[in-house]
Amino acid sequence: MDAFAQAVDDMFEEAGLDAILDPDVLARPVKLLPVRTDEFVEIGSLSVQSEGTRYHVRPGDMAGYGKGAILEVAGERRRVQSAPSTPGPRGRKLLLNTVAI
Repeated sequence: MDAFAQAVDDMFEEAGLDAILDPDVLARPVKLLPVRTDEFVEIGSLSVQSEGTRYHVRPGDMAGYGKGAILEVAGERRRVQSAPSTPGPRGRKLLLNTVAI
């Protein structure tokens, strides 16, 4: 493993939130890094922020899962709304857009 990959793994281990992927069947423990959402909708002088919550996850933790996957984070169930995307050229983490269920 190269130094960059090790640094990303360390970041997930030290700062990541504990979560459970597929809590009703496999119950795979994963680490998530919360991402601040930048999605605001302007309606006149009103600014509305998207209800979804986004997280980074290691690609290996999401292997075999995608849109529709269920995560349990701090006792709250969340559904992945769209296919996970890779925000950077190195592919060390995936971006999940989730919504409470």
